[in-house]
Amino acid sequence: MTGKKVSAEQVKVMDIFNAEPLLWLDSKTVANRTNIPGSTVRHLLLTFSKFGLLDRTDTSAGYRYRLSPSAENHNYFLRVKEAAHLLRTAVAF
Repeated sequence: MTGKKVSAEQVKVMDIFNAEPLLWLDSKTVANRTNIPGSTVRHLLLTFSKFGLLDRTDTSAGYRYRLSPSAENHNYFLRVKEAAHLLRTAVAF
C-alpha cells in the first residue's frame, strides 16, 4: 500500500469515511457497505489507521474507526482522493 498504486477497494473504503467523517464504524459495517470481503476491509482499516488516515478505538464489541481530522494533510489521503476522482471520471464515460 505504500506504493504508487491505489486500488478501487481503497477508494471505496475511504469514500465511506469521507461521507460520514464523524461516525465510528466497525469493519463489518464497512464490508457490508462496500461489498468487499471482510479480511480485505480489516487489512485496509488497520493499514489506514497506521498511516494516520483513520482514528481507531477499542470497544467491548471490537475496533471502531473514523476519519482522522489530520487525514487531509497526509499525502496518501490526497492520492486516494485523486484516484477516486479519476475512477469516477472513467466510469462516467
